[in-house]
Amino acid sequence: MVKEISNYNGKFDEIANASNDLNSFLEMFSDKEELVRAWSYGGAKYEDEYFRIDVCGNIKSLSKDELLEECEENRDEIIEEYVELVQNNQIIDSENFVDDELLEELDFRLIVYKLSEDLEWKKQ
Repeated sequence: MVKEISNYNGKFDEIANASNDLNSFLEMFSDKEELVRAWSYGGAKYEDEYFRIDVCGNIKSLSKDELLEECEENRDEIIEEYVELVQNNQIIDSENFVDDELLEELDFRLIVYKLSEDLEWKKQ
């Protein structure tokens, strides 16, 4: 789901581009000095399970739990973006994630969010 969004519009690239294939990842660097620089400045740890390149070109590492935590922190935004892209026929829901139950839940969350905004506005 995250990779599909990232491939379409670049959102959630940091999550989508984490790789657990260290050898393939390291082969992206033809200049070994650049590899060492990127590894040391990025603070990557060999024992971590996932690796990615940050905006400065440094290699960052993270555990599976850290990656899952990032997904969980962005869960609502990821789901809403995915549903919007599917409904606008911009991506295909090949895994059938979007169903009536999910759409009803998202509608309910939107209603609750709007109500909470209205209540906050009235308090002021």
